[in-house]
Amino acid sequence: MKRRFVVAIEGFTKEKDNQFVEFCKENSLGWWHHIMGFWLIFDRSNKITATEIRDKIKQINTSGGPCLVMQVHDDITWAGLNRAGRDNTFDWVKKSWPGE
Repeated sequence: MKRRFVVAIEGFTKEKDNQFVEFCKENSLGWWHHIMGFWLIFDRSNKITATEIRDKIKQINTSGGPCLVMQVHDDITWAGLNRAGRDNTFDWVKKSWPGE
């Protein structure tokens, strides 16, 4: 079983993004972050929860900006637009999430 999360965070700086990436690495999470303030998180171990992700964001984001963490299940679909001049924006999503 694997877990997938959609995460929206307001107010993260580059430094805070880096701290969140370290959290992902420490927990062996995959992530996609090509849109400011928006993350897709993938947990192959099925251990992390939306609450744990939210609590880590709260710890990093001491300014108190809002965030939303949602776990999504396999019955989702998605569609996206690449950045101009880039064909690989969604490669990770295609491998780690269902549908397109």
